[in-house]
Amino acid sequence: MKIEQQFRALFENGIFPVTYISPDGRVMRTNIIGAKNLGGVPDDFVGRSIYEFLPDMADAIKKRIKQVLEAGVGGQYEDCVKLPDGERWFSSFLQPVRDEGGKITAIQVICEDNTERVKAKQELQKTESRYRQIVENAATPIMYHALDGTILVINTAGARNLGGIPADFIGRPIEELLPLQAVKMRERIAQVAESGIHATEFEDCVDLPSGKRWFSSNIQPVTDESGEAVAVQIISLDITERKWAESSLRDLSHRVVEVQEFERRHIARELHDQVGQALTGLKFCLEIAVHESAEKRKESFSEAQTIIDDLMTRVRTMSLDLRPSMLDDLGLLPALLAHFKRYTAQTGIQVVFQHQGIQERLSPKVETEVYRIVQEALTNVARHARVPEVTVHILAQSGLVALKIKDEGIGFDPTLKTASGQTSGLIGMRERAVLLGGGFTLHSVPGEGTELVVELSLKGPDHIGT
Repeated sequence: MKIEQQFRALFENGIFPVTYISPDGRVMRTNIIGAKNLGGVPDDFVGRSIYEFLPDMADAIKKRIKQVLEAGVGGQYEDCVKLPDGERWFSSFLQPVRDEGGKITAIQVICEDNTERVKAKQELQKTESRYRQIVENAATPIMYHALDGTILVINTAGARNLGGIPADFIGRPIEELLPLQAVKMRERIAQVAESGIHATEFEDCVDLPSGKRWFSSNIQPVTDESGEAVAVQIISLDITERKWAESSLRDLSHRVVEVQEFERRHIARELHDQVGQALTGLKFCLEIAVHESAEKRKESFSEAQTIIDDLMTRVRTMSLDLRPSMLDDLGLLPALLAHFKRYTAQTGIQVVFQHQGIQERLSPKVETEVYRIVQEALTNVARHARVPEVTVHILAQSGLVALKIKDEGIGFDPTLKTASGQTSGLIGMRERAVLLGGGFTLHSVPGEGTELVVELSLKGPDHIGT
């Protein structure tokens, strides 16, 4: 009797819902937790049909009872059950209960509440799905490699770089896809897997079907539950444009140094050939005058005065070419007007000048670069275009200054000009525009003239094109 009481206590107060159902679906017994799940106490359900309390499960329960009665063995099932307090997930174990003669008189149903586990699993699946979507739709190439280099996962961006779709590359060794980088990549995979370092970055120039591209790659290990590396993740960022920009900047720096040296040599020649010769002539003239008669000395002084006047003119011209003081004192517009006047007087070429928005002062850097570009462009026109007239148009508005210089001269082929190396002036103008983050466009056709267009930001290099 004591054993039976203990068994009954275990049944009534068990932590798992336990219910005994008759072959026709009536509740014969249920424990406290089982009745609580149904929204009551055991006496509320004994003798009543289980289908009454779980109508949504009626068909499934009937089918399972039938299988137990016919096969004589139980089964295990997992269901989402609608209960009074909401939906819950249960693993149910059905077992036949037999009498002394072996006849099945009831079905025992033991349930385990798996709601939290199922929700966690569903949330994990959602997280994995979201992660797959993020990886798949990322603009950055992402790959997972086995430790032997075989590709386990690759997203669309990575596959596109290799010239296909993800399915083309799954399971293939790295040697087939990037033979030139394979040895290096295998070494890195082994290094990261062995060291367990969470993130290691490398920069490489990679040969792809579309050509050479530069990538900055972040490699980190993928570990199992024990912390052992089983794969590596590689996230790559295409830095080709940055590398090109760095290369262009280096070239530009070298070019700036070359231009500085060229200007210094030019100034040195001008000082030697013009100022130096004039000063030498003045020195001889004055030395001779010391030993001459008063009448002759007067002629020598007159000649010396002429040399001095010429010397002053030459120095003033050199000063204007180097840096017109008017540009600093009065601004771009007066400096350009003065330059056009001197230019026409020296070359005979008329300058048709149209402008808007430059009456007010611009930044010193912009004024200087616009002036120098105009100066160089007009010099090229005088040397090569063979025209009586050139048009200069400057428009400053909306944070930009646009400069267009056009002539109807003989023109040239820019490609041939570049190949022959006769482009120092053009290179200088382009570099001035680039230094301010601007744009430079040159259009010229033999026999049809030349048009040069430059756009500069009035706010600085970071604002061009915004």
